[in-house]
Amino acid sequence: MINDRHVHPGIRAFVRATEHFTIDRYSPKGGFGQLYFGHRNTIKDRVALKFYEISASNNPHEEAQILSNITHKNILEIFDAKVVDNDFAYFVTPEISGGDLQNYADRNIIDLDTAIFIINGVLEGLSELHKTPNNLVHRDLKPQNILIDKATKVPFISDFGSVKKLPDGVDNV
Repeated sequence: MINDRHVHPGIRAFVRATEHFTIDRYSPKGGFGQLYFGHRNTIKDRVALKFYEISASNNPHEEAQILSNITHKNILEIFDAKVVDNDFAYFVTPEISGGDLQNYADRNIIDLDTAIFIINGVLEGLSELHKTPNNLVHRDLKPQNILIDKATKVPFISDFGSVKKLPDGVDNV
């Protein structure tokens, strides 16, 4: 049984009724959303579903659209995004096996070569965000928003809820 009793009943009902995913885990560490893990029933790959509140005054898929327009080995990929109802939407990403960098560092000794590899990957991802035509500033980069693949140690920048697009020609926030 998934321990998500504090999650909005509409999200819980959707998670239990969906035929597209088999959800087997919930994490309370979804930042400004609710985070579930499982697999896509057709493809059988592991995925994460991040549910978030929407309102009539905002674009329900802004974070997903930002991520979907950037393809880079160190930026979390978006597979899909959908509206659940008038209050909630979600997007689907791959599940990254090592969790976030903070948890990974708490559970593992990170040698110097691995640390340099991780930092280099984060810097490459940030460079992709900053360069034209993206012109994006993350504004919430922290260990909890960097995911680590357990096997390869590849870092993925995630959680673009605070991202800001800079107008062309502007180089500061």
